[in-house]
Amino acid sequence: MRIDSNELGNHLKKQLLAVNIIHGIEPLLAQEALDLIVQSAKSKGYNVRETYVADTGFDWPSFRANCQSQSLFASQKIIDLRIPTGKPGTTGAEILTELSVSPPPDTIVIISLPKIDYRTQQSKWFDTLQKNGLLIQCNLIERSHLAQWITQRFQQQGQNITPHSAEFIANQVEGNLLAAHQEIQKLRLIFPEGPVLDSDIENAIVDVSRFQVFDLMPALYKRDLIQFERILYGLKAEAEALPLILWALNEETHLLEKTLELKNKGLRFPDIARQLYLKPLHNKFYPSLIEHCSTQLGIKLIHELHHIDRMIKGVKNGDPWHAIANWGLIFVRGFKKT
Repeated sequence: MRIDSNELGNHLKKQLLAVNIIHGIEPLLAQEALDLIVQSAKSKGYNVRETYVADTGFDWPSFRANCQSQSLFASQKIIDLRIPTGKPGTTGAEILTELSVSPPPDTIVIISLPKIDYRTQQSKWFDTLQKNGLLIQCNLIERSHLAQWITQRFQQQGQNITPHSAEFIANQVEGNLLAAHQEIQKLRLIFPEGPVLDSDIENAIVDVSRFQVFDLMPALYKRDLIQFERILYGLKAEAEALPLILWALNEETHLLEKTLELKNKGLRFPDIARQLYLKPLHNKFYPSLIEHCSTQLGIKLIHELHHIDRMIKGVKNGDPWHAIANWGLIFVRGFKKT
């Protein structure tokens, strides 16, 4: 069965197939499709997740054996297989064909592929996959349709914008779906549900460079605590919204935690970078950071952000600005070389 990524949510409400194939050129839509399937599977009791990246030298026979083995602690599991090249080779093609024809019991298989060329789509293994599983296409959002996509995303988070604002945002992000997604999430934090004025959206987007919210983490990656605090208290002086600052820190910290998790599973950094769609900033600093950081520190940083969130909401006593400054200190000290 073949569907578009925007149909996946409704499909999963009706049926979760054993084999799911995600392919296309839009990394944001591919990641969202993966998250939706994993969420649906977990809601049905599939709580064990095994991730594989089939790059050069991948051990396909071992992968087959792992798929067929049953966990001692849970009977239902998710097999998350990434094939960055889109070409599994002869052995891989045979195993994928077997997997789609006869899926392992109590297992949900998710296969992530890049955009597949016409020749590969005509191959026997790919044809068998889509006939026996669910093929989710993450197609490119054309520039002419981007404003409509942006409008729909705002509606999903309870906000309404005018066609003028949708077109303004589309022009600002220059067709980059990931950038558009980031802007939409940011505006959800700044403005309440309901209509959002054109002038408010334009001012918020133009002011991002002045606010420097997204300069906070790069300062920490450089272990420059003085610069981090200078930016932070500059934001405070400009009355920046604390939820926006916390969101930016939280997004980066969760990404780092995912990177550490994959590193501990034995993945090489180039494979991690492809799997998580890391930006040039991360590719520059992460190789050094993850060599001098434990998973426990990543978890501690996330927990501290949770406490700060409770301060912002008034549930917990404390000064959130001071707490964020202290959080930066924990980050820098945690990444010191040993």
